[in-house]
Amino acid sequence: MHIIAGDIGGTKTLLSLFDATHSGFKTLYAHRFASADYQSFDDLISDFMDEIGTRDIDAVCLGIAGPVHSENGHSTAQATNLPWSLDSQALSKKTGATKVSLINDFAAMGYGVTALADEDLITLQQGEARSDSHCIVLGAGTGLGVAQLVSIDNQYHVIPSEAGHSDFAPFDDDTAALSHYYIRHLGHCSIEHVLSGPGISHIFQFVCAAANCQTSLPHDCEAAMIATSTDTDAAANKTMRIFASIYGSVAGNLALTNLAYGGIYLTGGVAAKNSKLLQTSAFIDAFHHKGKMSRLMPQFPVHIVSNEHCGLLGAAVAASRL
Repeated sequence: MHIIAGDIGGTKTLLSLFDATHSGFKTLYAHRFASADYQSFDDLISDFMDEIGTRDIDAVCLGIAGPVHSENGHSTAQATNLPWSLDSQALSKKTGATKVSLINDFAAMGYGVTALADEDLITLQQGEARSDSHCIVLGAGTGLGVAQLVSIDNQYHVIPSEAGHSDFAPFDDDTAALSHYYIRHLGHCSIEHVLSGPGISHIFQFVCAAANCQTSLPHDCEAAMIATSTDTDAAANKTMRIFASIYGSVAGNLALTNLAYGGIYLTGGVAAKNSKLLQTSAFIDAFHHKGKMSRLMPQFPVHIVSNEHCGLLGAAVAASRL
């Protein structure tokens, strides 16, 4: 079965031609495109089809960073950070595939974790994995993505969510002060406000304003600079410790909400680039700190996904099911 899978983002677009079999996916061709080089996805997919030189395609699935509307087998999508509109019927004509699906990029990430190998994971807590139990996929990046994987008839199905926009729940003095800081400035504090790439910058501004920490960094510096300055800058160090504890607390809340004995998977660049930070006690202590349920928390497996192509692999999984 020949399938085209894609991971469409504001910066890059990954497209691959796979041969899907019962034993997995063999990559026949892959190309990374700079999204900004194309005015439309139609132009990009035309170039890709010319490159692979075949229209013998059984199915196509594309994961898109943006809202997707599906009805009666017809899907349309608008990329959030690109002037691109996608239509499954138009893509069917362009690729020759009779089966075409558009899904949200985090739904693709959810399907992707079902096809990962052990070497694609950094285990933070082994837990007591149950293959027939729910999983949670949680990813801090530009925003915060959350999806649930539900096992039905020995096959996982993804349930997307907007849990990142839920109210943030503080759990100690630092996070209570952080929440109040946000409410004073914005009138609201969602989880995504503090658990995301931009959230790191926001926490840093709070630390500099409220915690009397010395810093040599500009108060408006970006998350990457803060994360790489923890050994030399007190404010950066405190910022990343708060961030890790928030990540652990939110992951623990979702584990309890969904009884995710199948595992909690931390995806996206923020977790992968800060894996050593998340392996410290700041993350796992906050994950375990759940009052009466603290005794339950060691049972949940927790992993960082280190495979940067997880979303692309998930689109391939979804395409193989069409």
